[in-house]
Amino acid sequence: MWAILIPVLIIAFVMYIGAAIIASVWGKEVLGGRVLIADGVVLFVLSITFQIVAGGSDAVFSVDRYDVFGFLTIVLPPLVAGSLFLACHRNSKKGMAS
Repeated sequence: MWAILIPVLIIAFVMYIGAAIIASVWGKEVLGGRVLIADGVVLFVLSITFQIVAGGSDAVFSVDRYDVFGFLTIVLPPLVAGSLFLACHRNSKKGMAS
């Protein structure tokens, strides 16, 4: 299980940092936001998959506080950051049109 988990987390981390650099340094908020949202979705699917692999289908419905903490610290930040980048792009384009 660790042989799969470590490379996937490294790839997700590279996507997360790369998307932030793309959005903030190069000014491509839409691309960076979409990559961050995709990264959050991949991490969410990965966490659900590992819960099923580790504890069966019953583990998905028996969530403890560590699962919630993991969700809030791993999955939620890229989703929020991607949404904020897309909202920033939309607001900057709306301000230019007015």
